Amino acid sequence: MKSFFLVFFSLLLFTAFSSQKIILIDVREAEEVRDGMLKDAVWFPLSKMQKVSSWHDEFKKMAANKEIHLYCRSGKRAEVAREILRTIELESKNLGGYNDLRRLGHE
Repeated sequence: MKSFFLVFFSLLLFTAFSSQKIILIDVREAEEVRDGMLKDAVWFPLSKMQKVSSWHDEFKKMAANKEIHLYCRSGKRAEVAREILRTIELESKNLGGYNDLRRLGHE
């Protein structure tokens, strides 16, 4: 549960100091993000989205008037996350996989 609060706190900090209109969210698990994340991405693992529902209201506030872009290792979990967000009336885009995004020049 402690890691959930760290993840959520990083999301809140990101939005508090970000004037961007896009929120880039990495939905991979902890062992995967140790190898790196895209620049300006926020870590919010799919496993937390699936197990805990207390994040819904705060997530909606954080995402207000912003585009939500998701990625994972291959794009499959990002699609699952997209469906979860859709159930709480948030639209998002699945950007696909981390390695593919890096090959395309995303840092």
